[in-house]
Amino acid sequence: MGQYHLIANLDKREFLNPHQFGDGIKLMEFGQSSGGTLTGLTILLAASNGRGGGDFFDPGIRENPRPPGCWAGDRIAIIGDYHEDGDVPGLTVLDMQDLWSDEPKTWTDISDLVSRTILEAGEMGKWQQHSLTRRATSKDFA
Repeated sequence: MGQYHLIANLDKREFLNPHQFGDGIKLMEFGQSSGGTLTGLTILLAASNGRGGGDFFDPGIRENPRPPGCWAGDRIAIIGDYHEDGDVPGLTVLDMQDLWSDEPKTWTDISDLVSRTILEAGEMGKWQQHSLTRRATSKDFA
């Protein structure tokens, strides 16, 4: 099996789930991906995006409630499901259990919003794009 991980913004109480980007949820599964989870994290942390060639262009940026750079300067942690008290300063085991619950009460999953933004901008990796498209199609028939 192994340990699964989420990327959490401790200040905004938001998180990214690698599965929503078409990646595996183990640390090195999404840690080595291209065009998925780490692309989403990069865009959220990009404080000076949009000022030069090679920056991320979001065609729907005016409507996007989480524009590029909205996590810049925030405390970010990658938190595993084998968490223990003291792993992340300022978070209790109860905070981390809530993050990992099926329906978190104090955390917001922004994965779908961010992954769809990357997909619509044409910046999603081919494997992740295939995985997201396949998942959307299977939901339509469920």
